[in-house]
Amino acid sequence: GYYLRPGDPRRWVILFEGGGWCYNNKTCAERRSRYGYLGSMQGKPKEYYIRHNFGSGDVETNPHFYNWTHVFFVYCDGSAFMGDRTEPVFIEVNRKWGDSGQRETRSLPLYFRGARIVQSNMDDLWRNRGLARARQVIFAGHSAGGMAVLLHLDR
Repeated sequence: GYYLRPGDPRRWVILFEGGGWCYNNKTCAERRSRYGYLGSMQGKPKEYYIRHNFGSGDVETNPHFYNWTHVFFVYCDGSAFMGDRTEPVFIEVNRKWGDSGQRETRSLPLYFRGARIVQSNMDDLWRNRGLARARQVIFAGHSAGGMAVLLHLDR
């Protein structure tokens, strides 16, 4: 998914979120179970990125890009938006869940669909949100999001 703050339809900033890299099924399961906000838009404020700093519409906070259209791609799969699986991977995780303090084993689904999400987001922005009319587009990202820009820019 993504967040969008409309602005000048000819000038766009598309930012890929970073936030932890995972290297195998175990580290991806740990990333998801320990940091529930990673890999999902659930629990993030509606205007998570758009109202702060680089995404701000305030001229004093963001003098160079305040009136541009801003898009924020939410980091999802722990692999720089490269995942392309159809079906989830299920991993058994034994840890404390909730407030009970007791350990419990649960089967945790991991969805490695970052590449598909990027393509879907870009298609939607191009067809329905006006990206096709843009004259200037800046792709940016931090951490794994920066790597995602390098990996996806020429697609």
